[in-house]
Amino acid sequence: MGKNVEKILFYRLSDRYIDFLRSHDTGVQQNAGNRLRPYVGILFELNGRKYDDPSKDPVSVIKFNCMIPAPESEMTYVDFSTYDHDPKYRALIEAEYHYIKSNRSDILEGARKFYALANKPNTYFERTSCKFKLLEGIYRSFKP
Repeated sequence: MGKNVEKILFYRLSDRYIDFLRSHDTGVQQNAGNRLRPYVGILFELNGRKYDDPSKDPVSVIKFNCMIPAPESEMTYVDFSTYDHDPKYRALIEAEYHYIKSNRSDILEGARKFYALANKPNTYFERTSCKFKLLEGIYRSFKP
């Protein structure tokens, strides 16, 4: 993926990968249980690694502080048609998807700015965010 290329994807990350990251940083958000809520993923590269931005609850909040590096091997892409049994939830995630897609440049810029702020030591953003540098250092050691 090129330096300034981003894709808009909805997917779930495997529980085993999330558990692996959480064993190093408890700030990593867990998957949302049986509801199978997807991680809202805006894939982009920061510091040479692909990042995703998970949204724990489908309330259209993008939690830049919870971004995690995400290997493609641990992603399962979400097909909206699999939510036909829950039309309200499907409509919500489709609306979120369209909003994110139409605002992707602003969102990507916000993610880059937040990433820089969160990597400054002894700041509020550093204390309340996933440990980006730590996770970047260990995520490739995950064995599926």
